[in-house]
Amino acid sequence: MVMIAPFWYQIVNVLTHVWIWSEFITMLFNKKRRAIHDFMAGTIVIQQPAT
Repeated sequence: MVMIAPFWYQIVNVLTHVWIWSEFITMLFNKKRRAIHDFMAGTIVIQQPAT
């Protein structure tokens, strides 16, 4: 399949991997475990005890 893929396929594939790995690395080195998409959206996770 890769042999018949368009020329831009490899570029998009590399960019996708860079994005995914940067998300994981950001979460690992962040106190609140926020990923890049959380920073972009301005969201945080609030944990509440089960009721």
